[in-house]
Amino acid sequence: MGLDFSKTQSRKIVDEVMGKANETDLNDRKIDIPLDLIDLNVDNEDVFGYQDIEHLASRIKLNGFTGAIEVYAKKNGRYEISSGHRRYLACKSLGMEKIPCIVSYEVGDVEKAKKLIESNIHNRTMTPYRWAKAMDYYAEHVIKPTVVKRSGNNVNVREMIAEVFGVSSGKVQRYLSILRLIPEFQKLADDENFPTTIFFTSSLYRQTKEDQEQIYKELVSIVGEDGIAGISGEAL
Repeated sequence: MGLDFSKTQSRKIVDEVMGKANETDLNDRKIDIPLDLIDLNVDNEDVFGYQDIEHLASRIKLNGFTGAIEVYAKKNGRYEISSGHRRYLACKSLGMEKIPCIVSYEVGDVEKAKKLIESNIHNRTMTPYRWAKAMDYYAEHVIKPTVVKRSGNNVNVREMIAEVFGVSSGKVQRYLSILRLIPEFQKLADDENFPTTIFFTSSLYRQTKEDQEQIYKELVSIVGEDGIAGISGEAL
């Protein structure tokens, strides 16, 4: 799995996903559902965020929307998005009233969480912080409620995450370490251009919250808020 965080690569992936959706024959399975009956999965924004909506909307406006998003049917007559949050938001920004959907029924929470992660990590370009959020979410909402609950604490959660995400166990550990940083440093890790290896080579994540805050203040005093993104690994 490539870990290219550039905006150009992100937009390329958007184009590829839309292209695949256009080529897929879903006419016998999809139904048009009013956008005002569809809810976002609240976890999606926290884990993945919403990037490139404007670019995606421009593409849909130019070429039309011929694919479909995936939704779950809710007991109250509404629907919740399984896959396609950005396409939904792009269509909504264009003032569309309905969107083609593939509907699933009677889906449990673990399956929803599994689908949320696995349908996104292979077609998005994400920042290190988003990789960390996705790995942590998968562990908490898929692995622990099923495998750990069934087999006990002897399960190697990190190895299971590595297998799902297609990376090494060591890389999983490094990404999850980002979640041990204070919000100011996590924000830096959510920037596609920031050299996040400094977090690992400096063992910053092992410092206490108070020490991290002090380090951050010292950095700001030296290079300023706008200059932190350009610091080198030696700065820490």
